[in-house]
Amino acid sequence: MNISKREILAGMVSGALLPAVAHAEAKPTTPSREEIPFSVWIGINSAVQGYADCIDRFDLEGLVALFSADCVYDYAPGLVMKGRDSIAEGARKALAAVAKSSHFVGPPVVQPGEVPGTYRSRVYFTAVHEHKDGGHHTVCGRYLDLLRPDGDGRMLIAYRQTISHLAEGISSSRYWLDRQPS
Repeated sequence: MNISKREILAGMVSGALLPAVAHAEAKPTTPSREEIPFSVWIGINSAVQGYADCIDRFDLEGLVALFSADCVYDYAPGLVMKGRDSIAEGARKALAAVAKSSHFVGPPVVQPGEVPGTYRSRVYFTAVHEHKDGGHHTVCGRYLDLLRPDGDGRMLIAYRQTISHLAEGISSSRYWLDRQPS
């Protein structure tokens, strides 16, 4: 099924949950020249930095508060979580074997979303996870987010996709950036 970004956004803003696209991120479009208010940027930065902090502290209540009620988290091929309860359960399962983690999250690159009042964010991250059995894994990549303000003006993540550039120490399939032919 081929779904356009506009169709995904329209479904997200209206509250409908649409199936996720099963391939990696398309090549980014030319950045918008529209100026993003600092208050919007800082709200988005707070959401993405808060995500890292909540994961590292294993604060599932704080984590789900960063997502809209109708959120979709496209974590990896075959693992799409819909709604806050699903995200909490997914994080609980993913972190069950993890003793400690540390997320290093860069500043967000923010553009206006296709639907007025929404914003797109691209954030690069490195996540190091130490397992309870002594093993570890590291993932470097980016979070691609669609955010919108809640009734109080806080920016909430309505849609997130994790793109892995490098994954060491795990065997599950991940999204990877498409390379240009050489």
